[in-house]
Amino acid sequence: MFLPPFLGYWLIINGLAYLTMSFAGLIFPKYEEKVSNIAFPSLLGEMAFMFWLVIRGAKVQPLVAAAP
Repeated sequence: MFLPPFLGYWLIINGLAYLTMSFAGLIFPKYEEKVSNIAFPSLLGEMAFMFWLVIRGAKVQPLVAAAP
């Protein structure tokens, strides 16, 4: 398994937070800062994913020799 499920869910929530912040900026510009402050913890999913890659990394799969 390349990525733990909780990190995948966190990245999905991260994407939804970006959409919410974008729509809030377009539709309700007055509340853009409030929405941004509320959505900020979910945006840390990208940093958690980066640390996951740095610490665990992708495991290199060994090449299997082709049989003649």
